[in-house]
Amino acid sequence: MGYPPIYERLKRRFPEIMESLERLGQTLREKTVFNRKEVELLKLSASAALGSEGGVHSHARRALAAGAAAEEVEEAVILLVNQLGFSRTAAAMSWVWDVLEKQPPPVEITFQGSPLTLLGWRPEVGEQAPDFTVVDLELNPHRLAEFRGRVCVISSVPSLDTEICQLQTRRFNEEASRLPGVEILTISLDLPFAQKRFCEAFQVGRVKIFSDYLNRSFAYAFGLLIKELKLLARSVWVLDQEGVIRYRELVHELTAEPDYEAALEAVQKLL
Repeated sequence: MGYPPIYERLKRRFPEIMESLERLGQTLREKTVFNRKEVELLKLSASAALGSEGGVHSHARRALAAGAAAEEVEEAVILLVNQLGFSRTAAAMSWVWDVLEKQPPPVEITFQGSPLTLLGWRPEVGEQAPDFTVVDLELNPHRLAEFRGRVCVISSVPSLDTEICQLQTRRFNEEASRLPGVEILTISLDLPFAQKRFCEAFQVGRVKIFSDYLNRSFAYAFGLLIKELKLLARSVWVLDQEGVIRYRELVHELTAEPDYEAALEAVQKLL
């Protein structure tokens, strides 16, 4: 989901101020116990209380993108009826419905042919990749912004305890030796302790392994959380040196491997 046009215009006109504002927002998200979805629902309620139509529109969209169900977005407003009164609550609810009526249908993937649902909206090719925070094998936090200036491949897998995820990660680990200067990240919701055992067992050391277990920051930012399993979908993303998405593949059958050749071709075009 891209930024509204007015936000993009402000970023072009006042880049340093808007960058500082984004850093403040990132810090606030990282230093609270709330996950991204909960933060956006709180901001939605606050916008409704202020009577801000634009704020309700914005935070309703962001809450949906962070994995909130339509019912949760509605409840964030209707629960205010005792405090705001019927008229103000009804107005805020109408703004929520403006967003819900335009919401794209959820993306379905499958596991052995059975349908699963992905929460949120995925950023498109050509958009700036949203920042996120994950932890490494030693529980140290890292942000996507750290890799700006280099071509970056992000490989997401459901669990490194499964064969296909192991094959995917080992393949990218092999490719890393042939791609100097390219950062390859593998992200899952496995605990770092399990990820470390995998790396030691299979001698995986060229790709960087990260866990999104703490806040599901990557899952929400990239719209990859599987509703039924609470795991990451299988996907591959290629980002250029400026952090713009140049390639993405969402693997629709969870037991299938991604198209490695297509991803590697996208990388080569950026070198």
